[in-house]
Amino acid sequence: MAVSIRTVVSHVPKSMWKTYCEHHKVSFANPIDWEQEDKAVASALEVAINALPQADYEPIHAHLERINVMASDRGIKALINAIDKSDEMMTKLQAMENSHQRAMAIFLENETIFKNAEELRFVDFKAEGKSWQHYYIKMDGALDNITEDDANEFAFEVAKIIRHNFDNREDCCGEVYKRYSDGTRQISVYVNDLPNSDLQVEKKKLKRVNSKKVIVAAVVYDPHTKQLCTVVEGGKDNHDQVRQAFAKAILKQAGTEFTPSELVRFAIDKFESRPVAPLLQTKPEHNIQVVRVRKLDLSTNTPYKHIITVDAMADGKDSDLYVLRTFFNESGALYPKYTLFHVVLSFHFHPKKVGGRGHVIHLSLKKNGSDLKNLKEDDRQMIEGYLKQWGILEDATSEQEETQPEAETEQENA
Repeated sequence: MAVSIRTVVSHVPKSMWKTYCEHHKVSFANPIDWEQEDKAVASALEVAINALPQADYEPIHAHLERINVMASDRGIKALINAIDKSDEMMTKLQAMENSHQRAMAIFLENETIFKNAEELRFVDFKAEGKSWQHYYIKMDGALDNITEDDANEFAFEVAKIIRHNFDNREDCCGEVYKRYSDGTRQISVYVNDLPNSDLQVEKKKLKRVNSKKVIVAAVVYDPHTKQLCTVVEGGKDNHDQVRQAFAKAILKQAGTEFTPSELVRFAIDKFESRPVAPLLQTKPEHNIQVVRVRKLDLSTNTPYKHIITVDAMADGKDSDLYVLRTFFNESGALYPKYTLFHVVLSFHFHPKKVGGRGHVIHLSLKKNGSDLKNLKEDDRQMIEGYLKQWGILEDATSEQEETQPEAETEQENA
């Protein structure tokens, strides 16, 4: 992720920057006068960092990238979740002015907690928006502790899923993280991928260097609800196999039953007919020109089983899919023979400057998933707020804590 030196410098107090420079032994050709006003220090610091030789600049840039990633709602939540005194951590962080200051504070005070939080955030990001990764486990008793040996055995089982013919236990490991504020446990799996021949310049000569990247997978287990969330590449089959590997290596039980749960549900059925106010209405302060239904994906069994995509023009802000009589009746309601399983909404923004071009944000929604997590943090919060306001985003977590749902047959198109 690209990081703006100016953004991080201007959002972190000069006292923290002074501590950072002293701790990491950063020296500048023109020493910083820390007694100046904050803005003057920030300006001088930005110039000084950018003027550093490459060998001195790169480590600082790497640190700032990590801090910038954690300076978000997900990142701060992970920092709170990474420490046993989560209430104290929350109070402490809330007293600070902004997220960059909060992230830098923990980076300086305890880099181990910061690193653990990075692992928690990674899994939260990967799991968000895909509720089919969440399952309840049928088991006797509770799993109070996960040993290092069991975690490594689980890692080996997962490695065999994601790597063909994997048989080297030395090339994988499992790390256990306690997620304190929500009481869950996380096992992150690290597996060396196949060797890659990467290009590298060394002493003015181009060389090929053999290297191995690390593949990451993970599970998060809740001892209270007995719920398991899986994070792994490769689709649903791999998720199923990772759950069984968890049962075998961690729970020590074969043939474990897993019941799907729905943490987040999107009421896309609201788009089976033409949206009417207040649906898709926005507030003036968000500078949104219009929100429209850009695309609908439909399935039908008549006259044979097939999928149909109804798509509007990219620049047709006034287009109306619901006038298509092939799919909708005169009232703009979808004919019963069609089933809606995917919606794309387009948020068209007014230009920020006169004569400029406004930007568009496209949001993909299915019954049990979305791509909200891929949006910028501010955009995600704003759009998520609208989805709740319009009654599209339904949070079923509280209901599930009281009663576990019956197993639901997975739809092919979900």
